[in-house]
Amino acid sequence: MGGQEDVTVNTIGETSKHLALRGDVATAKVPLAAEANEEVARIASAKPAPSAKRVYLHLEGIHGERLPGQNYGVYLNVPGKNPADYPDHLVGVVNFFGATHPHERGHQGHEGDGGLRLTYDVTDYVRVLHKDGLWNPVEATVQFAPLELEAPEGEALPKEPGEPDTMALIGKVRFSTE
Repeated sequence: MGGQEDVTVNTIGETSKHLALRGDVATAKVPLAAEANEEVARIASAKPAPSAKRVYLHLEGIHGERLPGQNYGVYLNVPGKNPADYPDHLVGVVNFFGATHPHERGHQGHEGDGGLRLTYDVTDYVRVLHKDGLWNPVEATVQFAPLELEAPEGEALPKEPGEPDTMALIGKVRFSTE
């Protein structure tokens, strides 16, 4: 029979507080479960294969009343202060399309259940960090940095007035394996 395989999802770490994005770098420290250390080490040292276990980063409950008009880069375990200086640690981008006020009903896939959810497969990043000795088995650091737009060569970007008091909230930053 051609049935679907059972997939076991294990949460290996998550934050307990909301994280506010207010136009500058924001950092989430994600405590990792001690029992997950061996599993992550096995995944990091395994040969890449389509059927191999994966490590995922989940951003859950993204919402706000006045959402930022810019995207944020999502960086994993940056060794320095400025995430933008470490493009090889960029695991994804957050845009706020589809994010709503926390009390509004969402649209398809976001039915007022706590906001927008984004998931990133970070397995290859974890492999490199593990190999380079930059994976902390106790705590992962996820940073969010506003991304600057770049004008096409020879052109300038139009100046837009800043939006005061823009803010997005991320309800939970979570890692899982499956």
